[in-house]
Amino acid sequence: MRSDDYGTTWTNLGIILKARPEHVACGTGNAYFVGGIGDVSAVLNDECTDLYIFFSQYSPNPSGQGVSVARLPWAHRDDPMGRVDVWVDGIWQAPDVVDGPDPDSLPEPDDAVIPTAGAHRPSATVASEIFSPEGTALFPTERPWHDDDPGNDAFWGAICPLEHAPQAMGHAAQPHRRR
Repeated sequence: MRSDDYGTTWTNLGIILKARPEHVACGTGNAYFVGGIGDVSAVLNDECTDLYIFFSQYSPNPSGQGVSVARLPWAHRDDPMGRVDVWVDGIWQAPDVVDGPDPDSLPEPDDAVIPTAGAHRPSATVASEIFSPEGTALFPTERPWHDDDPGNDAFWGAICPLEHAPQAMGHAAQPHRRR
């Protein structure tokens, strides 16, 4: 989202972080999260070159649960889709782009199912989907989200202690708060 008028109106710039469908734990006992990502917060580095995006991961995989970080080059802030890298095992990993189905492989519409006049085949342009890699948790959960224990012990992406992020990432490139 972007606003050019201090929040009176907004422009949707698309989804910039998206978990793969297999990162959903349908059988979870957790009453709040079935998987995916959320609880986003962001901070621009002092050089105004990169926007660091902290987010919570609710992966079925316990090692992928906790607060992770992504990076968007500030120069791409007006066209961010597909440009947000995620911190994975010590490197910035680009998102995966998965092409949509071949329009010629889609079935013809069934008039009994689609009762609208002028039903037609999809256009030749089918959108791709962009999936974020599962990030390395900078602040992992100590008790998994998707086990039989209803409790958990985790930081949330929206309240990530930013002063500790560089050490968790193993380097000194610091995403600082603007003062």
